[in-house]
Amino acid sequence: MDKNKIAVIYLDKNRFDLYRGPNLGTLTCVFPQTVVKNLEIVNPLELEKLLKSFIDVNKLTLTNLIIVLSPEILFTKEIKKEDQENQNKEVAVYLDSIPFENVSVKLAPTQNGHLILATNQDYYTEIVKFFAKYNFPTVSILPIHVIDSPDTIQNGLDENTAKKAMEKYLVLSQFNLLDYQQNEYQKDNTQKQDKTFPKKNLRLFILLGIFLFLLFVLGGIVLINVGNQSNRQNYYENYSHLHHRTQRFMTSFFSGSHIFTPSYKSI
Repeated sequence: MDKNKIAVIYLDKNRFDLYRGPNLGTLTCVFPQTVVKNLEIVNPLELEKLLKSFIDVNKLTLTNLIIVLSPEILFTKEIKKEDQENQNKEVAVYLDSIPFENVSVKLAPTQNGHLILATNQDYYTEIVKFFAKYNFPTVSILPIHVIDSPDTIQNGLDENTAKKAMEKYLVLSQFNLLDYQQNEYQKDNTQKQDKTFPKKNLRLFILLGIFLFLLFVLGGIVLINVGNQSNRQNYYENYSHLHHRTQRFMTSFFSGSHIFTPSYKSI
């Protein structure tokens, strides 16, 4: 791939720098807190508008992207050399402590073991998606630690780090997070969660059964009360009707005489 058609994005927690080459310099795009906050994209529509405006204003042309992840958006922990099983357990425990639903992770070798490099997968995935929509495909996503020392970057992306990313991204393909899939650490953790799922389901079904039973009993009580009220209403209506007919009959029967006409009172 022609290096002249590659640009480097240095993705930070509230901005990114875009390096296009030695003759074009570096551009910066800042994320408002209404769009990105705490490594989460809170307004995807506004993010897309922001990126589209960034492309249009700077008149960017079709370019392949290498995304370098800043230390500010990476969760890191060094672990000692151990057997594979214990190492996987230690990584899984660390991933559980990261407060994001979808976490991508790579292990970088060190002198004493490995360095866990993890981040919020949804954060960079949305940015990759929007750039691809406007014909800026991403070819690699790499943690800064596998390219250069994080200490060398003080105020955003510098030309030296950008050039290293362009030169090394192919040989660093094992650390590429672009096509990251759920790994064995997260699979083990998912299996543990699946084991507790039937118990939660059983408890839910029991509570649902109790609720339906109580609802049935309550419905029966309401129907009985409604029935009783209906019976009482029919009784009073029949009694009133009979009382009026009797009064008319007695009035007609004793019409013209001075015999006392009885008066019926309601019970």
